[in-house]
Amino acid sequence: MRSDREIWYLFSDSSFVGDVLRKTTQLEFDLDAVLTQYFIRSDRFEAAMELLLPELTFGRKIDLLTHLPLRKSLLSYGRAIEGLRKFQRIRNIVAHSPHVSFSTAKKLARDGNYKRLLHDYPEGLLAEFGQTARSLIRLLRVREFQDPSSGDVVDHFGLFLRQWLE
Repeated sequence: MRSDREIWYLFSDSSFVGDVLRKTTQLEFDLDAVLTQYFIRSDRFEAAMELLLPELTFGRKIDLLTHLPLRKSLLSYGRAIEGLRKFQRIRNIVAHSPHVSFSTAKKLARDGNYKRLLHDYPEGLLAEFGQTARSLIRLLRVREFQDPSSGDVVDHFGLFLRQWLE
């Protein structure tokens, strides 16, 4: 397990920063696909991915997901939101701060929500990423994402989402 000081140094490590930014970008793409699948007809899917979603921040996309009328009891729904929020917070720290204060790093290091991601880096980060991505993929299979006229699950980018897990 890393010490608070080692966690602080981690925020200056270019590999850590790169991994966080890369994995968060992949999760944002997955989230884009989930939101597009929920709101957009299949013949307009690509246009929404290219024109609409790039105009929204990652945080706003997460907010949209939290406000969808999905069954809150779905485990994948709660896990997806929780994981996305973790990555959002870490990404914002590394992307917007050239220097992370020791107190910020220490606070995160001691926060139970971030222990696995930080103390067990890189395995912890990859595990958190995998769990969050799988939760987003599972959301695509719930009835709220089914086309009511055909009863089929709309899964335009399911294969795209799965590629990030490999």
